[in-house]
Amino acid sequence: MSECLITSLEDVLAIDHNNAWPRHVQVYNNLGITFRTVILTEWDRDEAKRWLRTERLKYDLLMDKGASILTYQSWKLSSVKEIMGMGWPIGLYLDSDPAAVQEAMALGITTLLISFRVRRPNWMPSHSPPRAWDDLVAFVDEQREADGVGADRGVNEVGGGRRDVGPLDVRHAH
Repeated sequence: MSECLITSLEDVLAIDHNNAWPRHVQVYNNLGITFRTVILTEWDRDEAKRWLRTERLKYDLLMDKGASILTYQSWKLSSVKEIMGMGWPIGLYLDSDPAAVQEAMALGITTLLISFRVRRPNWMPSHSPPRAWDDLVAFVDEQREADGVGADRGVNEVGGGRRDVGPLDVRHAH
């Protein structure tokens, strides 16, 4: 029996009931070549099946939360344990919820966390004049802080302080 990939429909494959995350769908389809696929959802089962059919996504098992009183995160982990209990070896757990990924890791399962960029630069592309260097530095600091990297580090450090630099030093900005 081949290993299975377990993933969540919400926030991994689907942006909403009408749109998909194209890159995530591509990852899922590529992984589906190697793994049996299990999709977990809190959507109504018929709505989830319609969405998957519209996006032309194949799966081996679709599990819906239904009337379960568990939180979605708890239900997903309960479903993982249920799949393990069915004797299906789990090769990969794919989710955008770091807490669910951590719980799956604690079960000894290989995981893949899909994370979303916290902020998108609103200054690119633009038809307005370029932003000032200080605005770019402030944006990079915000991005690092959101990513958990010390925001007290400047884009370019010299003795712990910032220095004015030319455009070639922008390579350190995301």
